[in-house]
Amino acid sequence: MDKDTVVESQHACTYAALLLSDGGAEITALNLMKVMRAANVEIEPFWADLFANALSGRDIHELVVKAALEGQGPATATNGNSSGQGQKPAEEEKKEEPRPVSSDSDSDDMGFGLFD
Repeated sequence: MDKDTVVESQHACTYAALLLSDGGAEITALNLMKVMRAANVEIEPFWADLFANALSGRDIHELVVKAALEGQGPATATNGNSSGQGQKPAEEEKKEEPRPVSSDSDSDDMGFGLFD
């Protein structure tokens, strides 16, 4: 099985699962395969089993929202705003102040030098 076939099978199962979820149908291997046949898409049957087991008892809409928020970065995920509004511009973010550089070396502070 080549990489393209794997990706296509995964996408097909994902879309079929979303379709079943939107329609209020249970996500089972049998239902996934029915959607595949109706869409004239051929996949290896183990993909339907794999997706059905992985999604068993899970809310797909919650998974999609969570994944979308995580992909947007921490500012959006923490404030729950997926539109991007309410984010602080980069220049307003708190920045660490640089420390002043002293003329004394660290070894002088400790009372000994590297080669003493």
